[in-house]
Amino acid sequence: MIAELRYGTLNEVATPFSDMPKGDLEKMRRLGYGVKVGTLTQVDQETWNAIIVEAPEVAGIISGVNIWDHTIQESWGYWDFPVSIPLGHEVYAAACGRNKGTGNQIMTLTMQLSDPDGIIRSQSVYTTPAPIVPDDYFCDNTFDDRCVLDKAGTWVLYIKLEAALA
Repeated sequence: MIAELRYGTLNEVATPFSDMPKGDLEKMRRLGYGVKVGTLTQVDQETWNAIIVEAPEVAGIISGVNIWDHTIQESWGYWDFPVSIPLGHEVYAAACGRNKGTGNQIMTLTMQLSDPDGIIRSQSVYTTPAPIVPDDYFCDNTFDDRCVLDKAGTWVLYIKLEAALA
């Protein structure tokens, strides 16, 4: 048997209820102390999916990909790939990224140009200094990592676009 005091002070309840004679418990009820006697049985329990918090979507696309031949001051877009460039010419890559998400994003473009043996010969990493708003774009036109084509064969351009909510 469990007894519980709902109202009163510790001094008024010095004897444990389970040891009290039934008459004393009835007296306490009449005095308004709100005593409950018995065991508790769970009769209901429910859970609700009450709140949905939607995070902005992180998304983007690569665009404006170009190879620039610095030696002859000519460029080609990705729609022209693969292009034929003579041995010994100095080249670099350029690209843009567009925020296709629903929130402002800090975006990073990584570009690598690998020679026919798979060795990375040119690499550029550009991170936007400020967040890019949805549907806006940025370009990495720093051209700071030029490469001389010193091997015959197919050179591979790899570009990765990354984004994080700002």
